[in-house]
Amino acid sequence: MNSIKSNLLQPQSSPDFPKNNTQKPCILSLIVLLTLVVAGILTVTTVIIIRESSPSISYTFVAPTPSQTIRAVCSFTPYKQLCRYTLSSSIFDNKSHENFAKTINKSDDLYKYNTRVSPRNIVFHSFQLGVSHLTNLSLFRNISKPSNIPESVLRECQVLLKKEISGLNDSAASAENLYSLRLNVEKYVEQFNKMVKLEQACLGRLEESGSMVSDKMRLRVQKMRRYTRNTRAILLNMDSIFDELCGRPSFDVDHYSYYSYYFQGLSYEYMVVCVSQYTFLILLLILMLKLY
Repeated sequence: MNSIKSNLLQPQSSPDFPKNNTQKPCILSLIVLLTLVVAGILTVTTVIIIRESSPSISYTFVAPTPSQTIRAVCSFTPYKQLCRYTLSSSIFDNKSHENFAKTINKSDDLYKYNTRVSPRNIVFHSFQLGVSHLTNLSLFRNISKPSNIPESVLRECQVLLKKEISGLNDSAASAENLYSLRLNVEKYVEQFNKMVKLEQACLGRLEESGSMVSDKMRLRVQKMRRYTRNTRAILLNMDSIFDELCGRPSFDVDHYSYYSYYFQGLSYEYMVVCVSQYTFLILLLILMLKLY
């Protein structure tokens, strides 16, 4: 009787094994699904908290004033005081401002920006103004013809300089706007390099002659040299000048205060809203490991 009972019990217990084997994958699948759902909820909640807790940061460009523009432009020149005085007097004096307006009015396209004293117009005007001063200085007004200076020296200091300045005037006339100026900036820099060499040669010859008249001419050429080097420096550093004027965004809040505010708000709201979800996710992962 006992053997019969044992035989009857054995077939009844055998179906339990495949049933347990099929339930295990189902439980694992359910745990994986719940894990993904909870992880998704946590991700969405995190994004919402970040957006709500972060302060609004807007890119606001504050156009520099004419004085700030002049300081920025002249900071790249070797003779900064001369540069600031020349540009300031040309822009802020009533009589000189007419010349500034005429210079900017040469263009009738989008690069004109009317005749307002904008950073772009000031940079464009600095080139035209430098050529204008060189032209006036090269005339050697109020200096009589020196009798004790060799004709070759006089020719080098007057004829050659005037010839090179004539080419600069042609370049200034062809530069109708800031775009054309930047497009041909290498050509203009090369012309100013020639001017520097001619002025240096002229100064050397005048110092050798040693007369009062030559001293007056030498002072005039030295002044020309300052304008030449200043204008050339502005052309060489034009990209850096515009980076200085327009390439530094000003934010409503600084980076330090933004990140401190962000992490402070995120940690508090995360503990309040997401602690239960994190706990549930950890329990699911532990249960999954036990089933494996």
